[in-house]
Amino acid sequence: MFIGHPLALDFWIALSALTVGAILSYRILRPLAWNLRHQLRVADVREEAPGVYSLILNGRNISQLQVSGGQFFQWRFMARGLWWHSHPYSLSALPRPPISE
Repeated sequence: MFIGHPLALDFWIALSALTVGAILSYRILRPLAWNLRHQLRVADVREEAPGVYSLILNGRNISQLQVSGGQFFQWRFMARGLWWHSHPYSLSALPRPPISE
């Protein structure tokens, strides 16, 4: 019924293009823009208990991050052998400005 119908073909092409656009936007472009804006870097790795570690991150405009404690993230670390694999983490504390010494 839909095969060969130009309106149906246009509809499915548009639907496919929107799907690919949404995937590219939310899986690639948005994380890249977020990374360029905040430039988060691992500042310290602390062992809290045997087998339990905390990552301390720093970056630009930390106070503008719209996050809350307990929020879950998938982080990718741009190091050889790690960039292609995401790692699950949750925030244990809200971002705060660095303590001046």
